[in-house]
Amino acid sequence: MPLHNYPGFDYAAADVAKFLRSSDLFTILLHDEEVIHFRPGSPDNFHSWLKRSNIPDMRIELAADTAQE
Repeated sequence: MPLHNYPGFDYAAADVAKFLRSSDLFTILLHDEEVIHFRPGSPDNFHSWLKRSNIPDMRIELAADTAQE
């Protein structure tokens, strides 16, 4: 079961709609449509937390949309 909050990240997993990773910087779309940027101390751990929390990766969604066209 994933943690609802990631250490140092001011939002709960339930607040996050989607994310996009670029190296160690994450662009995050919140459910209230606010876009934030977050640079975690451990990008791989944060990425794993997002995946365990079932938060969609925009890059994968874009690739799937492109493949369907």
